[in-house]
Amino acid sequence: MIEDLSEEPKARAAALSIASNATLITLKVVAGIATGSVAVLTEAAHSGMDLVASIVAFVSVRKAGEPADAGHPYGHEKMENMAGAIEGTLILFGAAIITFEALQRLVRGGRVHTIGIGIAVIVVSGAVNIVVSRIIGARARLIDAYVGPYTAIGDDCVIESAEVEHSILLAGCEVRRLDGRVESSLLGRDVRISRDGRQPRAYRFMLGDSSEVRMP
Repeated sequence: MIEDLSEEPKARAAALSIASNATLITLKVVAGIATGSVAVLTEAAHSGMDLVASIVAFVSVRKAGEPADAGHPYGHEKMENMAGAIEGTLILFGAAIITFEALQRLVRGGRVHTIGIGIAVIVVSGAVNIVVSRIIGARARLIDAYVGPYTAIGDDCVIESAEVEHSILLAGCEVRRLDGRVESSLLGRDVRISRDGRQPRAYRFMLGDSSEVRMP
């Protein structure tokens, strides 16, 4: 059986997200109790939703990477669509909790104390999210490039004079000389994207292995 390595960056990102969110939940709960801040406590609730979403994503990408079988002749890729629906529901649920708690505090009032602890935890949380949200593989080269949050760059990729965010680039991809930002995209192995002339400010791609795109 041939292993589908295209799922590895996504599974690695999901596993790292689980570990970081579990740590952040602990820090935020402790800081929220210590400060009495509804903002910090709702951040803990938000991280809790992120943790559940990360677990769902981890399970789904591993399942989606399984080969087709008798019961699923077209594979299991739809598992990721189901995971997206679950994660969207969790976001709405978390937003409802935060709104309820904020309205309760507005009506009843509340006090915040030892605010320094809360600020420190939020700063640490932001730094961790920035680090965790970007995964860059071995021998990848970034030349005059911007790699934004929630981006996984595979081994031996080259990003030159371009911007990429909220995307996954598998091994050997090259993105060069794009004025617009590549966003919300999935690029297969050895994909090459370059620019000739003018182009829109943003692109959305779903490209298979060894594709080549030249922008007009």
